[in-house]
Amino acid sequence: MTEAEKTVRKDSKDTGSLVPDDESLLLVVPVSLRLSGGKTFLEIQACNGVERWAESFSSVVFAAPVIPEDMAAKEVSTVWRDVDELNCRGRSEFIPLPWAYRYRDFAAAFGRTRKVLRALVERTRYLHLSLSGFAGDWAAVAALEARKLGRAYACHTDRVEFSVQLAMEPRPSFKRLLRAYAQYPLIKYYQRHVIKTCAVGLWHGYDCYRVYSKMCSNNFLVHDIHTKKADYVGWDAVENKAARVLYEKPLRVVYTGRASGMKGPLDWVRSIAYARDYGADFTAAWVGDGPLLEDMKRLAHKLGLDGIVSFPGFVEERKQLLEYLRNAHVLVFTHLTPESPRCLIESFVSGTPIVGYENAYAQDLIEGYGGGAFVKLRDAAGLGRLITELDRDRPRVAELIREAGKNGARWNDEEVFRHRSDLLKQNLP
Repeated sequence: MTEAEKTVRKDSKDTGSLVPDDESLLLVVPVSLRLSGGKTFLEIQACNGVERWAESFSSVVFAAPVIPEDMAAKEVSTVWRDVDELNCRGRSEFIPLPWAYRYRDFAAAFGRTRKVLRALVERTRYLHLSLSGFAGDWAAVAALEARKLGRAYACHTDRVEFSVQLAMEPRPSFKRLLRAYAQYPLIKYYQRHVIKTCAVGLWHGYDCYRVYSKMCSNNFLVHDIHTKKADYVGWDAVENKAARVLYEKPLRVVYTGRASGMKGPLDWVRSIAYARDYGADFTAAWVGDGPLLEDMKRLAHKLGLDGIVSFPGFVEERKQLLEYLRNAHVLVFTHLTPESPRCLIESFVSGTPIVGYENAYAQDLIEGYGGGAFVKLRDAAGLGRLITELDRDRPRVAELIREAGKNGARWNDEEVFRHRSDLLKQNLP
């Protein structure tokens, strides 16, 4: 008997497939691997995810597309870590997949990559597949191969992919609009086709849960965060900030994240301008890099926000990033698409309330805990009024800070990854 045969068993509940008799986990994800100088690198938060998964499984196989080096060199806001440094390196394996987000590249790589994914499905016990769209979505291909083999699999995603295409740019060209409208039904149909036969759906954030839970029969709301227990600001610091906000001037506004279309960065600048026009006394900082950062700066200058708004750029040190959140009185966000940004939870962990455009994800986060206030989607003027109201009603801000602090105490990476691991083991036969 070969080693491969020793590690599989016949599951009487399935259709005759061979299922590995161990605690191995396959992750097929859209997060990029980077190959450089004979070494394999992975984004630092994804590395933390691999280490957390390894706490619940005997081994982790991580399959992901390899970003072209010229693109990787331009990703100045990505912090890469050598996977050889992981504390679970002896129990983790990294499988490079083609970068194939153009249809012709996807078609050219499909045949050989499908065989690779089939082999990975055959030799791993638990299948966690993170969907990302159509072209280049190797997780969906792995799901189809699992289905052929009679293997149960879990689907996961953190944004409603077929709804985000039009928000990627503030001024999309006619060609891009046409492509987005053409892709919308294709991606929606394809994802529904993959999801309808999954054994369990793990949907990150309530926006995703609300949409995708209609496509399969067994669904759970989950979260994917990387804040540590030690990152929580502590109740004494929360009470101290709540007391100080009663008299501190000006109100300190912050946002941490990439200046990309989904985040509505130009709406953010406009909301700041409205708050200034309404007479609010505040300062604001957008902490992060991104393709629309220069557009933000130009708009801020045009609207006369010099001296009110600052753009510190990308902050590599996580402690420094959390310090921005801890020092702020409110985090203001203008997210335009159904996704699940981690910065909202990081804000709670820092004892800072969230204020911005209403969405199902944010609303669910404050359910039963508080710590947030919202206006309608794309209502930049309304958001400006809300910022002004908060500046003039400091007791309300103090109460929101306390609510945010209580909310933040429940979030850490160990808990959320253990929750997802338990769901995989309970729902994959």
